Amino acid sequence: MREILFGRLPPCFKSAHNSLRPILFAQVTIFAKTRKFASVLNYALAQDSCQKRYRVLATGPVPLGTLRHCYWKAPGQPLRYRDFHPRLLRPLGSNGATHWGYAELEVAACRPVFGGRLFDCEVVLGTGKTHQIRLQMACIGSVVFGDSKYKPANGLQHGGPGSKESFNTRLFGEDPSKVGLHAERLTFELPANFEALLGDDEDGEDETGMASTGAAPSSSTSGMKHFSFAAAAPWWESAAGAAEVEAVLEAEAVEEIAREVEAMRKVVVADSEGEWDLDEGKAVVDYDAMGM
Repeated sequence: MREILFGRLPPCFKSAHNSLRPILFAQVTIFAKTRKFASVLNYALAQDSCQKRYRVLATGPVPLGTLRHCYWKAPGQPLRYRDFHPRLLRPLGSNGATHWGYAELEVAACRPVFGGRLFDCEVVLGTGKTHQIRLQMACIGSVVFGDSKYKPANGLQHGGPGSKESFNTRLFGEDPSKVGLHAERLTFELPANFEALLGDDEDGEDETGMASTGAAPSSSTSGMKHFSFAAAAPWWESAAGAAEVEAVLEAEAVEEIAREVEAMRKVVVADSEGEWDLDEGKAVVDYDAMGM
């Protein structure tokens, strides 16, 4: 297991799901030791009974409950999201197609952390779209901490086919090296007799064929066996991670102060006789205010 945790994957293991992302510092990772079990796992992960729970470090408060958004179906890089409306999903034309897709997630908890400057949220995916959590958080103005890619679109929504800016992916920033996103728990069900259904694997072993960074199968109910896989704590909860977050927050605060000072330097200051343009260094008289 140490080899799995530190990225030295033995050749006998096959990845059984695609929750692993390079920008995620820690996450649930499941490996199948046989091809047969990999097929079983892939089927189980595609079912509605499979639940993916994430921890999200957001830069703003996130309302509890269901977040529903629509996204424009476009090849390649994802685009901005927009608030959900049923009319966007109505079929168009004779082929019954629509240009919009649907994304949903459930916010189970949201609590302020780091002195109220950030918010730690528990999120359960309802749909699985590319960068869904990051885009939905950006859509509501609570972009994920460290997400340099979608931060430029924070609080902005897709304007529809008439809005060229919404389709311009160059407005996004650079890909981040680490974001406040953590795949915390993965749960799914398999038939209680799935070992018998698998039979012997290609190596002649009759093991369950599963390895993970934290598996906890429970007793069978209604002919099904429940599996729950948990990852370690989010990276920002460690001492080193918290120090890293604090350093970023302090740097952003300094940058914000610098921007405010620059804005004040350029502002036109009014007094009783008129206005003083700090950049031009000359008085600008407001004759209307003086009744002239």
